[in-house]
Amino acid sequence: MDRWRGSALRKPPPAIDARRAEAERGGGGGETGEGPEEPVSPTGRLFREPHFSCYIVSVFGLGARVDLAAVRVGLEATLARHPRFCSVQTVNDVLLGVTSAVLSRFYFRKTGESGRKSIKVRSTLLVNLRKTPGLHALATMMESGKDNGAEWGNRLGYMILPFHIAMHDDDPLEYVRKATKVARRKKSSMESVFTYWSASMIMKIFGIKAAASLCYGMMRNTTLSFSNMAGPTEQVVFYGHPIVYIAPSVYGHPHALTMHYQSYMNIIKLVLAVEEEQFPDAHELLDDFAVSLKLIREAASGKNT
Repeated sequence: MDRWRGSALRKPPPAIDARRAEAERGGGGGETGEGPEEPVSPTGRLFREPHFSCYIVSVFGLGARVDLAAVRVGLEATLARHPRFCSVQTVNDVLLGVTSAVLSRFYFRKTGESGRKSIKVRSTLLVNLRKTPGLHALATMMESGKDNGAEWGNRLGYMILPFHIAMHDDDPLEYVRKATKVARRKKSSMESVFTYWSASMIMKIFGIKAAASLCYGMMRNTTLSFSNMAGPTEQVVFYGHPIVYIAPSVYGHPHALTMHYQSYMNIIKLVLAVEEEQFPDAHELLDDFAVSLKLIREAASGKNT
């Protein structure tokens, strides 16, 4: 039985029907001057379904005071015309190992159980199967208003990632070794492809509600969510505002703990989304991350000398 399973973090905001709002403003029933609005992608429909109600949010830290007029003009000229996003999801062996070490340290400290005990918990990892276009192709598409062969949106499958909960104080690199075996097996499998196409087939045959119930049930039978997003290696400017950091998160899903790793400018940030009733001392997880990463780095340095 999963010890850390919890309810949704908070109630999702009411959905906004863009077509209805446009019609109320006299926009002709959801059509613009450029033609009918493109429907929401299957993944977007799935996330917004009441059976699922999953919302992805992201916080951008800016290095300058916000110029609202400049941002508004930029959004209207680019993202407002192409409101879908693509994401690059990766599986980093070392981060998987560090996460196992973090969860192990936190669990055995809280329960007081013997570190010799070995437990396995499962995590869901979303994988985008759509080929990611280059930045130049996306920039050209936004400027011209034409697709130019580039595609927005995600085609999301998922994997079930096991995390081994055990203490390896005598050899911290054991966490990384086990994680590497898991990552190699998952990367060479067709698990994410199968889950994507099976969900698509269920959606077409039985409808969006059946697909949402299936995905929600899958998540209820796992312990936590894990995410590892690859960001730009160089600093990005957001309509004249340099971005200092990126912090993605998610809520509405039935997990009490979600761990996001976001890389940006060769720096990785850990973002936690927790159910406060289940994790009132979530800051200790961050402390455990710092300690676990330090021990693994020291062990790796010792092996190389």
